[in-house]
Amino acid sequence: MSSAQTSSVQGDRVSCQRILRAVDHYDVIGVPRSADEALIKLEFRKKAREVHPDKNSDCLANEAFKRLQKAYEVLSNSSSRKKYDQYGEDAEHRPTTHRYSAHSHPQGLHPSFLTALVPVLISFMLSLGLFLGADILFGRSLNAGPWNSNGHYNGAHPWEKPKKKKQDPNAVVHLSRSNADDVCGTHGKHLCVVVLTSVQTGFGEREQRLVENLRSEVAKTVQNSRGQSLQLKWTTVQSVGRWSSLLPPGASLPWVVVLKPSRATGLRVAAMPVPPGGGKKKGRLSSGVPDLLAQIALGEAKFDSVGGSVSALFRH
Repeated sequence: MSSAQTSSVQGDRVSCQRILRAVDHYDVIGVPRSADEALIKLEFRKKAREVHPDKNSDCLANEAFKRLQKAYEVLSNSSSRKKYDQYGEDAEHRPTTHRYSAHSHPQGLHPSFLTALVPVLISFMLSLGLFLGADILFGRSLNAGPWNSNGHYNGAHPWEKPKKKKQDPNAVVHLSRSNADDVCGTHGKHLCVVVLTSVQTGFGEREQRLVENLRSEVAKTVQNSRGQSLQLKWTTVQSVGRWSSLLPPGASLPWVVVLKPSRATGLRVAAMPVPPGGGKKKGRLSSGVPDLLAQIALGEAKFDSVGGSVSALFRH
């Protein structure tokens, strides 16, 4: 290892140790207690670049970055900062006290309310009995209403519309010309992570497992300067039309690009760069995608303008 590399490694360790040995949140970020929000934010970003696991190779980087995020989360919020200044580290664990008047009944219902409820319940039961009796008396089928053939309530009402089945928010969306703009073309909604596949192989079980692993890894490690996770929509599309033009030279499918719509410049894209080992390097997506999203979270990724809409990428 060269002297420059040794110095860099030692610098990484020193940066992590300084944060982990800090006496309080202010010391973690490196600001006085009188610091305003702007100074806290500025110093946090400097420290984040020093100890972020993607930038710092030391084994303590992950723990140091988490403590830095925790300190910023507390001090960047005026309410939590006030509590911290007053109670210190115990502020998070102080229970919220509730006061009740002498006439309140927090543990149960007021006796007068229960007394008034009894006639209502009796009336309801009588009405229900008359309704069921009329069905049987006039030979109406119990299946026609919200009861099944055994006379049990089935939870449905004839006047209710059938409920639409909710889609899994974590499902990978297969983009098409008809849904692309709704899924990935709305400004400020979320970023679209697009897995580009070949027409021959498509998006199979291997790609599905890859996305699940990437989603889990990104959720644990990728956060912005405020300690917030990125709002991502995971999608896939076959590399047809103009989609192939988004790939960097030397890339080999499958590949990943990130779409970001903008009102001012239209559609913008950031493509995963080709690693030093080449576009066919094994495990390129497992390491390249989290790195790309980490750069996006810190505002360091380059987005190129492609203009137009997402659906336009399907045209030749």
